[in-house]
Amino acid sequence: MIESALGGKQVTQVWEGEQRFGVAVRLEESERTLTRMQRTAGGDARRRLRAARPRSRTFRTVGGMMNIARENGKRVLAIGVFIRGRDMGGVVADMQAQRRAEACKLPEGYSITWSGEFENQERAMARLAVIVPISILIIFLLLFDAFKSFRSALLIIAQHSVLA
Repeated sequence: MIESALGGKQVTQVWEGEQRFGVAVRLEESERTLTRMQRTAGGDARRRLRAARPRSRTFRTVGGMMNIARENGKRVLAIGVFIRGRDMGGVVADMQAQRRAEACKLPEGYSITWSGEFENQERAMARLAVIVPISILIIFLLLFDAFKSFRSALLIIAQHSVLA
């Protein structure tokens, strides 16, 4: 009842053409305070609140997270870092080095994961580490086939590698 009164609860839906909108019911802004609710809980709701154990009928506001994010069944807290004027790999390397230098001991069940754009960049670099040598090998084989000379194909590959 308290959750519905403060945050609202969808009671029906209204259709406008092809769109559907939820209709929520909640107390007016002036009525949405815990002390006001404690004094004005009416009817059956008042009896239910009085019947509750004394400890559980104390009204108080408690801070906390609005949403608990989960990934692979574990709670996740993400920290975003916006980088300006430096490369992402260098910033992450510095943060990882600082974490190692401080020998940060995490409580049981906690872990640190470097993800987001950095994770995507690492994955792309790993792919390139495989694709580039294979591409160079294929180009070398095509040059060897065209010139029928190992030395000529190697010189062309080496010359383009130096110029790049």
